[in-house]
Formats: sequence, C-alpha cells, structure tokens
Amino acid sequence: METLFNGLATAFPKESLSQICRCGNDLATFLKMHSNTFFVQANMNVTGRLLRNTRVVVSVREARQLVSAILAARQPVSFDGEGVNLGPSGPMTLLQVGLVSGQIYIFDVMVERSLMYEGGLRELLESTDIVKVSVCFTV
Repeated sequence: METLFNGLATAFPKESLSQICRCGNDLATFLKMHSNTFFVQANMNVTGRLLRNTRVVVSVREARQLVSAILAARQPVSFDGEGVNLGPSGPMTLLQVGLVSGQIYIFDVMVERSLMYEGGLRELLESTDIVKVSVCFTV
C-alpha cells in the first residue's frame, strides 16, 4: 500500500492528495470504504496467474486447434499486435489473444509466418461472429 501511496504522492499535488489521504494506511482505509469502485490486488498474485495462464504458440497445428476452439466458443477476445514499425509496411512479430477465461495466447508470427493464414489467425481477426477488443495508442 505504501508503494501505491508513494506513486500517487509523486503524481499528484500534496494539497489534492491530502484531501483523501495522508499516508498508506489512510489510502487503504479509503479504498476499503469504496470497495465497490476500487479493486486493489498485489502484483505478486497477478504475475503468478499471468505466467500460469499464458502460452506462447509457434506451431501451425496448435494455432489451428486453438483458433477453432475460440471461434466455436463465440466469446469476446482481446488482442494486441506487436511489431517492428507496425503498420502497412512494418511486419507483425507477435499477436496476443486473451480469452474471457483469463487464458492468454501469444502467437509468435515472427518465428512462424504461416500462423496468420494456415494457423487461422487471419480467420479469427476477420470473423464477424467474434467481438474483438483492443487498445491502440502511440507514444
């Protein structure tokens, strides 16, 4: 809680922050009082769960099986693409797909280019039956 408080203290003016809390214990009390709005979880728990629920895929056969299951489930997915100068002329290197269950697949399209077509990723991305959620921003 102290780490979170210190992060807030560096990001906001002291006068503004002091209206809500003056220390880590005050912040913890404030968050508990507003637990219907705020959910705080230690990074250690999140990191462990992410590692257990994340799989890197480089096999066309495995990708095809996963994509078929995702399409059959008809559940929303999140996705994010990584690449070198990503755009019309920049190659994609990784495609991350997240499921409602919390499972995350990282498709390494740099290692295995055929994941996009033979692996079914293009079909998944173009499917009108699957809601896809993504965040895009430039730095």
